[in-house]
Amino acid sequence: MKKINKLLTASLILCGAFIFSACESTDVNEEVTSSVSEKHITVDQTKSTVRITLKKEANEEIDYIDVIDMESGALAHSPMTTSPVTFVWPFAEKDKEYTLCAQINGKNYSEEYVTFTVTGDVAADIKESKKFNDADIILIAKGNERLIKFETTKSDFTSILKKVPSDAQFTLQIYSGLHFKAKPSDSTLVAQIRKPASDSTLFKELMDGYDIIAKSAYFSLSKRKMNSLLSAGKTYFAAARILYAPKGDNYPDGFKFGSPALYSNDTIYTPIDESELPEDTMDDANAK
Repeated sequence: MKKINKLLTASLILCGAFIFSACESTDVNEEVTSSVSEKHITVDQTKSTVRITLKKEANEEIDYIDVIDMESGALAHSPMTTSPVTFVWPFAEKDKEYTLCAQINGKNYSEEYVTFTVTGDVAADIKESKKFNDADIILIAKGNERLIKFETTKSDFTSILKKVPSDAQFTLQIYSGLHFKAKPSDSTLVAQIRKPASDSTLFKELMDGYDIIAKSAYFSLSKRKMNSLLSAGKTYFAAARILYAPKGDNYPDGFKFGSPALYSNDTIYTPIDESELPEDTMDDANAK
């Protein structure tokens, strides 16, 4: 149950940054062999690509759409400053079935789902990795500490990716709610940290055991606020992934891909009594 089914990742996030040669050689005029769609998302398959098109009507107030692979947590984050937005989905593997959730964010929130089986001879951006599959994120309650511990190394975590761009970012997200066998709307993002993927400092702290209460200011939250937000739900979980921007000028500003995610199990959150919270620091005074 530790990963989005291994199950459903976020934060934020054609030719993806990890598939330069494959995308550059792809014929954008290839005949569409199959298609599946909902109102705001269309998945077209050709003999060598899986292409996604996101769109909105002129009168719709949609800020951005996130497309999430319900099994791996891989995602695309697309601001909808223009419409339509079309890109190659870089995580498709031949003969595999996928269910993608399009999260439509704006004046109103909604979700649309499309399911398809890859029939073309596509080149995925990911590769099978036993090191990644064996990795774990564990949530531990210890007195007034709420620890996140990574049972993996940075190199093992990134081993599922064929190449990590130099400007990629490592993201850790904390959610209140349910992840296992749940829809994205069954959880709420409470806090996140985003650091350059090349910086190993945060990853080392996570391997040692990272107290999200004592270090809540790193999430721009006070200790009281972090405890309060997590206390609102019965369970919480953590997700980690690599975010990267595709190269080229054919994307809206802010468009990003997110790698398959590593998830903790859903874990019961035991609220900390205010009298037992660690003392506030100057950083906490400036946090929300």
